Formats: sequence, C-alpha cells, structure tokens
Amino acid sequence: MRAVEYALAHARQSERRATDLSLPKDVRAQWEEVASAWKLAAKQIGYFEHADTKTELAPSIVPAISHTHYMVLDDFGDYGCLFQERREHETSEETVIRHLAEGQFNNPLRVLAFNAEEGWSRDVSSEIADKVLRKVEGGHGALTSGTRAFVERHLGFSVEMADVS
Repeated sequence: MRAVEYALAHARQSERRATDLSLPKDVRAQWEEVASAWKLAAKQIGYFEHADTKTELAPSIVPAISHTHYMVLDDFGDYGCLFQERREHETSEETVIRHLAEGQFNNPLRVLAFNAEEGWSRDVSSEIADKVLRKVEGGHGALTSGTRAFVERHLGFSVEMADVS
C-alpha cells in the first residue's frame, strides 16, 4: 500500500468515527480533526510523490543572477587587499565607474567582472579605467590619487589632463 493510500484509508476511517452518533459530541469533533489531518497528510504525501525532486523539493540557495557583476580589488597597504563588500545593485558597471570616479576606493588595483548565469569571469580593469577617465574628462568629477594611479597603471600613460583631488 502506497503512503497516500494509507493516509486516505485512515482519513476515511476517522470520518466514519466522526459521524458515529453513539460517540459523545466532543469525541466526534476530535475524530473530525484527525480525519482532516489525515487528508492534509495524504495531500502532502501525494505532492512529494509526484514532485520533481530536483526543482521543487530542493530549491537553489543561489539567487538567480542574470547580469554581470563588477568587483573592485582595493589595496589597504599593511592591512592587505580585499574586494569591498557591496550590495548587488552596487555591482553594475555604471555604479563601479561612478564609485571609482568619486574616490570611494582607497587604492584600486583591478576590476573583475563575472556573470554566474553565463559562467564566465575576467579582468576588465583596462576597460573600466578608460571609462573612468572619460567620465572625469567629461566634467563629472576629479580623480583621487588612488584612482589616478589605477587609471595610469591600466591605460599605460600619465593622466595629466584630469584634475587630481
């Protein structure tokens, strides 16, 4: 006997007892609750017997990530290097460029991009350095000394035209 059939058999038996007028009213009410519980158990067992265990019973702990994330490796001297913690919406290319241009990093060393859904990652430091420089040259801020060193290191030339703060 399958588990669902077993639970349904107990539900029917409990329903019969719940309608047995020879039993006291409070006892019949308890049998109604038992019958209801067996019906619920049968429903849940049926769900698990027919579920696709790879998708329905074991949801992924990894959120669906459908865009490219950008992470900045920052150097803190004697304290070491680290990828600063950012919220997911702060890992877009535009946000990282803005944060670099605003000087939100101490001494940025490199920018790594990854897209978990597409299964790739790579160093995008040169592309980001170029975009930061364009943003600053477009009149949208001044380079801090750390960001200036980052841009010069990855573009391979001195950035005298940009203001340094």
